[in-house]
Amino acid sequence: MVHRGFQVCSLGEIALRTHRMLDMVGFYRDILGLPSLPGPYPAGTHFFSLGGEAGSSGILALYDARLHPREFRAGVVERRTSSLHHLALRIPLEEQEALVSWYEANELEYHIETFDWIGSRGVFTQDPDGNTVELVAYDEVRVKPIEAAQL
Repeated sequence: MVHRGFQVCSLGEIALRTHRMLDMVGFYRDILGLPSLPGPYPAGTHFFSLGGEAGSSGILALYDARLHPREFRAGVVERRTSSLHHLALRIPLEEQEALVSWYEANELEYHIETFDWIGSRGVFTQDPDGNTVELVAYDEVRVKPIEAAQL
Protein backbone atom coordinates (compact mmCIF):
# COMPACT_ATOMS: atom_id res chain seq x y z
CA MET A 1 0.00 0.00 0.00
CA VAL A 2 1.22 3.46 -0.91
CA HIS A 3 1.56 5.95 1.95
CA ARG A 4 -0.42 9.05 0.99
CA GLY A 5 -0.29 10.95 4.28
CA PHE A 6 -4.07 11.26 4.46
CA GLN A 7 -7.06 8.95 4.89
CA VAL A 8 -10.74 9.40 4.03
CA CYS A 9 -12.78 9.12 7.25
CA SER A 10 -16.39 9.21 6.06
CA LEU A 11 -18.89 10.68 3.66
CA GLY A 12 -18.92 14.44 4.04
CA GLU A 13 -21.64 15.59 1.68
CA ILE A 14 -23.95 14.68 -1.14
CA ALA A 15 -24.93 17.80 -3.08
CA LEU A 16 -27.84 17.91 -5.53
CA ARG A 17 -29.12 20.61 -7.88
CA THR A 18 -32.89 20.85 -8.12
CA HIS A 19 -35.53 22.76 -10.04
CA ARG A 20 -38.03 21.96 -7.27
CA MET A 21 -36.34 23.42 -4.19
CA LEU A 22 -39.42 23.79 -1.99
CA ASP A 23 -40.62 20.26 -2.81
CA MET A 24 -37.16 18.83 -2.17
CA VAL A 25 -36.79 20.63 1.16
CA GLY A 26 -40.26 19.44 2.16
CA PHE A 27 -39.50 15.85 1.17
CA TYR A 28 -36.22 15.57 3.06
CA ARG A 29 -37.48 17.55 6.08
CA ASP A 30 -41.13 16.46 6.38
CA ILE A 31 -41.19 13.00 4.78
CA LEU A 32 -37.75 11.64 5.72
CA GLY A 33 -37.35 13.71 8.90
CA LEU A 34 -33.84 15.02 8.24
CA PRO A 35 -32.95 17.93 10.52
CA SER A 36 -31.87 21.16 8.84
CA LEU A 37 -28.45 22.50 9.75
CA PRO A 38 -28.53 25.90 11.44
CA GLY A 39 -28.41 28.74 8.91
CA PRO A 40 -28.22 31.22 7.51
CA TYR A 41 -27.26 29.55 4.23
CA PRO A 42 -26.00 31.07 1.01
CA ALA A 43 -28.93 32.07 -1.23
CA GLY A 44 -30.61 29.18 -3.05
CA THR A 45 -29.26 26.45 -0.78
CA HIS A 46 -30.52 24.25 2.04
CA PHE A 47 -28.47 21.86 4.17
CA PHE A 48 -29.58 18.80 6.13
CA SER A 49 -27.65 16.80 8.72
CA LEU A 50 -27.12 13.13 7.99
CA GLY A 51 -26.03 12.49 11.58
CA GLY A 52 -22.86 12.95 13.59
CA GLU A 53 -21.47 15.68 15.80
CA ALA A 54 -20.73 19.31 14.94
CA GLY A 55 -18.06 19.42 12.30
CA SER A 56 -18.37 15.74 11.47
CA SER A 57 -21.99 15.46 10.41
CA GLY A 58 -22.61 14.13 6.94
CA ILE A 59 -24.58 16.65 4.90
CA LEU A 60 -27.24 16.52 2.22
CA ALA A 61 -26.96 19.83 0.36
CA LEU A 62 -29.64 21.10 -2.01
CA TYR A 63 -28.85 23.81 -4.57
CA ASP A 64 -31.57 25.65 -6.46
CA ALA A 65 -30.68 25.00 -10.12
CA ARG A 66 -32.02 28.43 -11.13
CA LEU A 67 -29.44 30.15 -8.92
CA HIS A 68 -26.76 27.47 -9.29
CA PRO A 69 -27.31 26.24 -12.86
CA ARG A 70 -23.92 24.61 -13.11
CA GLU A 71 -20.94 23.68 -11.02
CA PHE A 72 -19.81 27.05 -9.71
CA ARG A 73 -16.28 26.23 -8.60
CA ALA A 74 -13.57 27.68 -10.81
CA GLY A 75 -11.82 25.23 -13.07
CA VAL A 76 -14.35 22.43 -12.59
CA VAL A 77 -16.35 21.12 -15.53
CA GLU A 78 -20.06 20.55 -14.98
CA ARG A 79 -21.79 17.29 -15.80
CA ARG A 80 -25.16 18.25 -17.24
CA THR A 81 -26.39 14.64 -17.35
CA SER A 82 -26.87 14.36 -13.59
CA SER A 83 -28.36 16.32 -10.72
CA LEU A 84 -25.20 15.49 -8.73
CA HIS A 85 -23.50 18.72 -7.81
CA HIS A 86 -20.52 17.07 -6.11
CA LEU A 87 -19.46 14.35 -3.71
CA ALA A 88 -17.58 15.29 -0.54
CA LEU A 89 -15.50 12.91 1.54
CA ARG A 90 -14.26 13.89 4.99
CA ILE A 91 -10.59 13.87 5.99
CA PRO A 92 -8.82 15.29 9.06
CA LEU A 93 -7.75 18.94 8.69
CA GLU A 94 -4.16 18.10 9.56
CA GLU A 95 -4.00 15.73 6.56
CA GLN A 96 -5.14 18.20 3.91
CA GLU A 97 -1.61 19.40 3.12
CA ALA A 98 -0.56 15.78 2.51
CA LEU A 99 -3.55 15.48 0.16
CA VAL A 100 -2.44 18.56 -1.78
CA SER A 101 1.11 17.16 -2.03
CA TRP A 102 -0.31 13.83 -3.25
CA TYR A 103 -2.40 15.52 -5.92
CA GLU A 104 0.60 17.55 -7.07
CA ALA A 105 2.84 14.47 -7.17
CA ASN A 106 0.21 12.75 -9.32
CA GLU A 107 -0.30 15.83 -11.52
CA LEU A 108 -3.99 16.19 -10.64
CA GLU A 109 -5.64 19.57 -11.06
CA TYR A 110 -7.26 20.80 -7.85
CA HIS A 111 -8.38 23.93 -6.11
CA ILE A 112 -9.10 24.85 -2.50
CA GLU A 113 -12.11 26.70 -1.13
CA THR A 114 -12.99 27.72 2.40
CA PHE A 115 -16.54 27.90 3.72
CA ASP A 116 -16.34 30.04 6.85
CA TRP A 117 -20.11 30.04 7.40
CA ILE A 118 -19.93 26.33 8.27
CA GLY A 119 -16.24 26.06 9.24
CA SER A 120 -14.81 23.87 6.52
CA ARG A 121 -12.07 23.81 3.93
CA GLY A 122 -12.46 21.74 0.76
CA VAL A 123 -9.90 20.48 -1.73
CA PHE A 124 -11.66 19.87 -5.07
CA THR A 125 -10.67 17.71 -8.04
CA GLN A 126 -12.45 15.56 -10.61
CA ASP A 127 -12.78 11.81 -10.95
CA PRO A 128 -12.15 10.16 -14.36
CA ASP A 129 -15.84 10.60 -15.31
CA GLY A 130 -15.67 14.34 -14.62
CA ASN A 131 -17.58 14.28 -11.32
CA THR A 132 -16.47 16.89 -8.81
CA VAL A 133 -14.92 15.28 -5.72
CA GLU A 134 -14.24 17.35 -2.61
CA LEU A 135 -12.10 16.20 0.31
CA VAL A 136 -13.36 18.37 3.14
CA ALA A 137 -12.12 19.04 6.65
CA TYR A 138 -13.82 20.82 9.52
CA ASP A 139 -11.93 23.72 11.08
CA GLU A 140 -13.74 25.23 14.04
CA VAL A 141 -11.66 28.43 13.91
CA ARG A 142 -13.14 29.15 10.45
CA VAL A 143 -16.76 29.33 11.66
CA LYS A 144 -18.00 32.85 10.91
CA PRO A 145 -21.74 33.06 10.13
CA ILE A 146 -22.59 35.07 7.02
CA GLU A 147 -25.58 37.20 6.25
CA ALA A 148 -27.50 35.49 3.46
CA ALA A 149 -31.01 34.69 2.33
CA GLN A 150 -32.38 31.50 3.83
CA LEU A 151 -35.04 29.30 2.30
